[in-house]
Amino acid sequence: MSRPALIVLASLSAYCLLDIAVSFLVGMIWRTRAVAPADLPPTVRARRLLQLRLVPSVAAAAITLLVVMPAFAIFEPAHVDEEIGPVFALLAALAFCQLIVAALIATRSVSLTHRVEREWLRNSRALESSESAGLRAFAVESTSPMVALVGVFAPKLIASTSVVDACTAEEIARIAGHERGHFDARDNLKRWIMASLPDMLRWTPVHREIVDAWHHAAEDAADDATTGGEAIARAELAALLLKIVRLAPAPSWNAAVVSPFVEQHGLERRVLRLLRPELEPPAPLAIVPLVTLAVVSVAMIPAVSPPATLEQISITIEHLVQLGR
Repeated sequence: MSRPALIVLASLSAYCLLDIAVSFLVGMIWRTRAVAPADLPPTVRARRLLQLRLVPSVAAAAITLLVVMPAFAIFEPAHVDEEIGPVFALLAALAFCQLIVAALIATRSVSLTHRVEREWLRNSRALESSESAGLRAFAVESTSPMVALVGVFAPKLIASTSVVDACTAEEIARIAGHERGHFDARDNLKRWIMASLPDMLRWTPVHREIVDAWHHAAEDAADDATTGGEAIARAELAALLLKIVRLAPAPSWNAAVVSPFVEQHGLERRVLRLLRPELEPPAPLAIVPLVTLAVVSVAMIPAVSPPATLEQISITIEHLVQLGR
């Protein structure tokens, strides 16, 4: 096998091993519930959950690209035609499949979202700017009642005419204010990224648990954005949620990237939170974001490592290349 191909396969194999290790570590950290405790403000909780979910892919990619690949490329002899072992080939194939699956999921999600958005907007009318909280908002003809922020990169507020006709102008503005919170936080983009990560964690229950916890935190943050923490506004929003869920009890999104205004799942928790008087949440501890810490730490390894350390990394990868041969 040629040297360039061997370097690529070595990088894929290293990514696979690191991904498995970091995914396991993230799973252990998640079980402690220490990263995003429930008493944190929703915006902080959502941010930490997103960072935690990004760690396996980002950390594995950073270590591979900044440490393993350079070390192996530096010390791998030139003009060497080397045979690889089955373990090495299997790890590289697993990593390659992960990347392909992630790319397919990301592409399919964007395509389906665009298709759904195009179909809904075919027969639509723009909502008044006074009701849309500065969003591009449309009332559409739909066989099932729904209201959601739709799209990955340029989301639009889309509501069925049955929902718009059933709500007052003030209620529409309240809905738009909630979705504006999602828009400002780029929640649809974050949702799409988490659904498309190329790591082993996505095949475990921990992935769904973290994403669900992030979803609840993002909904709470959007609720707070539109109510400003005022008791009357919170009560009105709770009543509006119950009203809308009766109109649109079970929407089907078909893998499109959306932030629905209300869903059956988690509705009781959300309504109770809005109606329950809460103390001011404690200020979050000032911590370096997990992803930033991981990337910066990894980036420093080549600079502070003596050549012998990089050579040892190369030797370890070389053993992996020959394993099982």
